[in-house]
Amino acid sequence: EPRFEVQKIVNHYVKNETEIELMVKWAGYSELAPVDERHFQQECPHVLDRYWKSLGTREKATGVNLFHVFRILQWRIKHTELQFKVQWVGYPLEESTWELAWRVKAFAEEMHTRYLE
Repeated sequence: EPRFEVQKIVNHYVKNETEIELMVKWAGYSELAPVDERHFQQECPHVLDRYWKSLGTREKATGVNLFHVFRILQWRIKHTELQFKVQWVGYPLEESTWELAWRVKAFAEEMHTRYLE
């Protein structure tokens, strides 16, 4: 449950070439607040999903096509290889994809290790 009520996401900008910062209007506050997309997705996933859909897609709106792991949902063995079902930062659960475990480890090693513990 969010600690503050979101009035709306007003805008966004790309930082570090691959990460998104959202400018959020909180109910009861006049100033906009910058919020990291990953953190916002943890607190308000449906609001974030609606925002990106209102702009077409996240990729179209930001020009960013490099993906960051939001969370690993499950695992399976396919063709003798371990795979993880990955939800991506900025994308809804239904757009999660199956990825080879070694690839996930290459770009999200800490999350990969935590999941396997």
